[in-house]
Amino acid sequence: MNVGLDNARGDYIGFVDSDDLVDPDLYETLLNAIRENDVRIASCNADAVDEQEKPVPGAGVNINIAGRHMAMELLLDTFKTGGFYGLLCWNKLFDIRLFRDKGVHFDETMFFGDDASELHRVYDGEYVYCVPRVLYHYRRRGGQMTEVLFPPRRLDDLKMYWNWLGWFAAQPDKTVLPVLVPGQRGRSHGKAETGIFEAQKASGQHFAGHPALPACARC
Repeated sequence: MNVGLDNARGDYIGFVDSDDLVDPDLYETLLNAIRENDVRIASCNADAVDEQEKPVPGAGVNINIAGRHMAMELLLDTFKTGGFYGLLCWNKLFDIRLFRDKGVHFDETMFFGDDASELHRVYDGEYVYCVPRVLYHYRRRGGQMTEVLFPPRRLDDLKMYWNWLGWFAAQPDKTVLPVLVPGQRGRSHGKAETGIFEAQKASGQHFAGHPALPACARC
């Protein structure tokens, strides 16, 4: 991923796992969403297919919001629902300056979650447009890393959450984040009104006991 970041020549960048499938209009749709909605990130829903490219029921990557939102809301969705929509690079298109201007590179020592461990920096201060369509199809195979909870993956989970905690703790102004309030409509861009999530940065209590965290990260 870092090789791609360092050598990309275009204004935008997306990431696709080598064994996954995408709709032909994936990047056209996301690019239009960026240009038409004054954002620098666009995302889409995804579903899972098996080795024979048949759908895997109940394994989609979706989010219950659509339209224009603060990008940090995608990260907060993880803590609210345990979902992975906001933690992934492959269902998104980014303005490449979000990586280059902020000096973002991925940790190549991680087996799992290397993208999620850095996306909070990419999201900082940005808006995203969530396209309510399934445009990406990730492949699930028996024995793959995302299916087996072996120790290196568990350690990478812990490292990912520790990176988040350290980043928010070092930036007090980033610890008050938007949270969607279901059923309320905002006055701008048709998005939901936001509530407030107060992160307990000093003690780490905003992570403690949350169902989205692996057991090792809750202790």
